[in-house]
Amino acid sequence: MQLAPSCASCPEIVLTDEERDELTTLLRSKLTSVRLAQRERIVLVTADGKQNKHITGQLRVVSEHS
Repeated sequence: MQLAPSCASCPEIVLTDEERDELTTLLRSKLTSVRLAQRERIVLVTADGKQNKHITGQLRVVSEHS
């Protein structure tokens, strides 16, 4: 995974296909904790180019910068 910040509050996350597949597999596993699954969702949505405001609304999480 490579972080290439476009701004301080919204870094761009670039995932390889292998990394995306691994996160998706872990996300679907019944053995993955709720907290880890939430982090995986955030990484995947951020890698899709969504901004913090969209992510917090879609995933119902609270941003430290809100």
